[in-house]
Amino acid sequence: MSVMARVGYKAPVREGKASILVYVDPDVRTAFKVATIENGTTMQEAIVSFITEYADPVLRRMKRKNS
Repeated sequence: MSVMARVGYKAPVREGKASILVYVDPDVRTAFKVATIENGTTMQEAIVSFITEYADPVLRRMKRKNS
């Protein structure tokens, strides 16, 4: 049975999320993939963790401003 995405369909786990597209050298992608496997995580989790930590000061200011 073939699974085809419906036009305009967004997976429930992606609702309310924004995408980020990054171009890297193939070796960088491979090394990153291997590192995530060795660390028992996924590429998605590693990227979200890095961005969250990197942007933490800004996120804190945004939360204070919206409170």
